[in-house]
Amino acid sequence: MITVKKRHLWLTIGFFTLLLIGTTALIHSISLEQGYLHTKLHSGGPVERNLILVLGSFMLCVTVILGLVTHGYSDIREKERINALLRIDPLTHLPNKYGLEHHFNTSVAAKSGSYGLLTLDIDDFKKINDRYGHKTGDEILVNLSKMLVGFCDKDVFISRTYGDEFSILFSTSNQTEAMEFTDKLFQRIKMFLNDNAVITLSNISMGLSIYPEHAQNFQDLYKYADHALFYRKHEGGKNGYTLFSKEIFKAAIDEEVLGQEFNNALDNNEILLTFQPQIQSSTMTVVGAEVLTRWKHPEKGLIFPDKFIPIAEKNNLMRKLDFYVFREACRQLKKWESEDFYPIKLSVNMSTSTIGDRDVAKILEQIITEENVESKHIVVEMTEELGLTDFELTTDILHQIQALDLTIALDDFGKGYSSLIYLEKIPINVLKIDKEFITDIDTNENARLVYKTISELAQQLNLKVVSEGIETEIQLHTLMSISNSVMQGYHFSKPLTLEQFTDYMALNTSHADSGIIDTQSA
Repeated sequence: MITVKKRHLWLTIGFFTLLLIGTTALIHSISLEQGYLHTKLHSGGPVERNLILVLGSFMLCVTVILGLVTHGYSDIREKERINALLRIDPLTHLPNKYGLEHHFNTSVAAKSGSYGLLTLDIDDFKKINDRYGHKTGDEILVNLSKMLVGFCDKDVFISRTYGDEFSILFSTSNQTEAMEFTDKLFQRIKMFLNDNAVITLSNISMGLSIYPEHAQNFQDLYKYADHALFYRKHEGGKNGYTLFSKEIFKAAIDEEVLGQEFNNALDNNEILLTFQPQIQSSTMTVVGAEVLTRWKHPEKGLIFPDKFIPIAEKNNLMRKLDFYVFREACRQLKKWESEDFYPIKLSVNMSTSTIGDRDVAKILEQIITEENVESKHIVVEMTEELGLTDFELTTDILHQIQALDLTIALDDFGKGYSSLIYLEKIPINVLKIDKEFITDIDTNENARLVYKTISELAQQLNLKVVSEGIETEIQLHTLMSISNSVMQGYHFSKPLTLEQFTDYMALNTSHADSGIIDTQSA
């Protein structure tokens, strides 16, 4: 393959070759005629015509070659311009990940000094985009980039590598100095977050790796900084920074292995369903259950959702998990039906990424048909975040789900992004009041007032209410004095295995309470 530089070289050689040929031809032509040039020149004879022909051909060759050479130079400049643009983030005008890698390979790798690579992002930034819109989110990122540029010295290389993630490459004498710089930057970013009304409650997480101590090339250096960031967010607690270490490397390897194993677990039926009873307060009988999951790892034993859900999210397995749980819930309902157990409602959680897909209703319908189960006994639980992502799309999808005779519950209402527009516009059937309203309801008059207001509003809108997180007898009696709702929490039962829940249900189920969260009775 002929590169741009080689093509330029050959064009230049060609130009001078033709120039030499043309000059030689011109001299030769003139020398052939010079014996009688003085006798023919005045008549416009063959000498003049030959001179014009040779000079014209020569000038044509020069013009063509100059054009080709100029085009070659333009081509080189255009490619350089495109390559430069590909290394720039269009939003913040900072270098992107490609720009960071290019800078490392051209300006750092050949040097003998030590460098730190710091990767940072704003915790739960997606929720900011969902709540306030992407325009506001973009403004925050632009302002953050300006703050970083203003804070850091000129020789510090700042880049926006992905979404709300920024990477900072800086020279350092040793690990201690690198950590000091990281701490100063962390404190400055916290000030930035506190000064911004939209993100004043947000936190920042950071991961740090050092060249060449931790890695000798860019790919590994970046990967290790990212591992440290992930560890900080999921293991070390958000709102802080972590230096890469062998322990973090082992944890990252373990998580990669767990990601592969979790995918296999879904295929090998290692994900177990547990059931937390939902009790009708007026009769104290079971009318439903929320389906929760545990991973029965062949070597590690039971792994709880707080450990494997981040792994599923990181490996894009939430959709597979959601549909797996939905299908297993359908199969269990069908099994209870064949055993003449009284049919209750099972509530299945759906992640925002799954329920936001346009084809989700189609897939749910296919599962219901294949398992031959009555869909009216299934509740699909969604969180408030979904409606904030794309309101019109969400509404359309939920209407499609309701058309399947499935019940839709809005989970954790009041936890973060509650808005009355949910209750007015989004098609839901059940409102699950977050446990934060329940925790001190027996001692906090404002909490009781808020709970009562939400319950009465839900009743006016023909929405059923489920109260989550009931842990004490006092909370139970306080709630019963305010409203007649379905209740759920450790006061009644922890999540139970299938065998435990079957026994629990046999003792606490009544035929008289079939419609408590049945949308047909709403």
